[in-house]
Amino acid sequence: MLKPKSSLKIQQQKSKYHLLGLIGQGQFGQVYCGIHRHNGRILALKNLYYQNLPTHQFLRELNILLELNHPNLVVCEGLENHRNGRFLVTDYCEGGTLRDLLEKENQFKLSLEVKLNLIRDVLLGLKYIHSRELVHCDLKPENLLLQITVDGWRVKITDFGISRSLHNTNRMASGLGDTGSPAYMAPERFYGKVSLSSDLYGVGVMLYELLAGERPFSGMPGEIMTAHLNRPVPTSLAIAPPIQAIIAKSMEKLQSKRYQSADEMLVDLIRARETLVQFPAPLMDITKTTPTISMDLDHQREFPERIVSLVCEGNLTYGVGVQYIYRFDGATMDKIPIPGQFKQWVNPGVTFLAGVGNDYGIYQINRNQLLTLYKTTTESITVIGTGRWIAISETLNHHQFKVFNPRHPHVRRRSQPRFSQPKQLLSLDPYHGLAIEGHHDHTLLRLFNRRGGWFSVLKLPMRTQRFMASAFKPYSFFGLEDHNGFLLDLKPYRVQRIALDINPNLMGNCLWGYAIAAVTGEVLLLNQQGERLAKLQLPAPLTAIAGWGERGLMAATGQGKQGLIHYLNLAELLSTHHHQESVID
Repeated sequence: MLKPKSSLKIQQQKSKYHLLGLIGQGQFGQVYCGIHRHNGRILALKNLYYQNLPTHQFLRELNILLELNHPNLVVCEGLENHRNGRFLVTDYCEGGTLRDLLEKENQFKLSLEVKLNLIRDVLLGLKYIHSRELVHCDLKPENLLLQITVDGWRVKITDFGISRSLHNTNRMASGLGDTGSPAYMAPERFYGKVSLSSDLYGVGVMLYELLAGERPFSGMPGEIMTAHLNRPVPTSLAIAPPIQAIIAKSMEKLQSKRYQSADEMLVDLIRARETLVQFPAPLMDITKTTPTISMDLDHQREFPERIVSLVCEGNLTYGVGVQYIYRFDGATMDKIPIPGQFKQWVNPGVTFLAGVGNDYGIYQINRNQLLTLYKTTTESITVIGTGRWIAISETLNHHQFKVFNPRHPHVRRRSQPRFSQPKQLLSLDPYHGLAIEGHHDHTLLRLFNRRGGWFSVLKLPMRTQRFMASAFKPYSFFGLEDHNGFLLDLKPYRVQRIALDINPNLMGNCLWGYAIAAVTGEVLLLNQQGERLAKLQLPAPLTAIAGWGERGLMAATGQGKQGLIHYLNLAELLSTHHHQESVID
């Protein structure tokens, strides 16, 4: 049960950490994502209430965590008390758990190399744990957290609540919840005995599950126990013989026949990976191709020139051509001349950036006229804004950053940041924005406020190309990296990769999800969770795409010098998908 907001507010006022959001509910309390107020680090805060977790049990796990420090373990950063309990502060893993990744296998398939690297990370963490004479005793996908890396994920082992010291391995389980998870337990674990090879048995089960798509044994707890005690490990056509041999050895019934160390199993795993992985493979691949469906148009509208950008503001739609911005509703249409080449919307439907050569400006649409808010002599300029402020990043002789109120455009706050010009600016809320700075192996997200002040820097270990704000969820974005899409949430901080089966050039944020499109006319529809709904084939070339109402889509295509906007009603498609999800649940 969540604590009242007032109580949580008191806790935050006394804390070094600002809570960004709830990320999970455990047996003994909530787990929050938080940011350190002084250094900006993102951390996990496990809120443990006194009445739920006895002090001796808490101190035992804390003592274990404080002694462990390894890249493949969740490391404890400290402890903070508050009036209702205490926060256990640990590493934060924005990629969720291995279980989350496994449950996405109906959407995409991880490459063999990635799967073997995940198990490699587990074994590296176990090698360290076992060197400290500890047995984890509860290895399972739910206890393997994931951090995003530029080439995949890094596994971090967590939850040492029922771990055992090698000096006390024969202690019988003290009660329910203190035994582990039957699906991943070695035979001796059902009798309260453990050894180092007990953990390796669980690794073998997870390796089988990663490659075969199911656990080797399933059923009711009693049936699972019987299988672990008596049945041989099943073979799977999805598992190559070298890996099957590793699984069989790690899951031997007798401890003496198993791998005796994590290092021994790791050597065999690396040897098998070198044999089986001959060429680099995509990080993720589509499990099954998204079906291309045909859909009747609701209606369409013709234009005397190609439309290169689309946006909806309330009942109005704005279509950007080469010479004009067309503002229209169902009955009327206005034409507003563009001073130069349109570059981007600053505040959709109100303010935009346009120009040519060394003459660029920010213009505001006032009825059928344009007001000039800002002029510059460089095309190296990036802009974003809301109704309350506009932020400008430009490079003349050096990088300059300016923020001003569009009602008072001549009153500007200036700064000269000591970093390169961001490739994109994003508005977060009425008071804050993000500057996106790209590097060869990571992306920096710099937070600023409407007064031009700079705050936290978030390092995203991905080579990103472009971000698009969500139309239905604050502090959320869809983005593109080298070959995939991703969802980024900031409150709380989460990153979810999404496999795409098109090469996108265009993105549209919609109230029902996202539309990802290629100029060839392919349009991939994703729901709010990033799951593929369907694929459309529209006439080429596709020049712009955007959401239309609550359940629709607008797509602009070109025919010679003429432009055409197609309107599609997706209500039936969205309802069918929602019904299918309800049946599955």
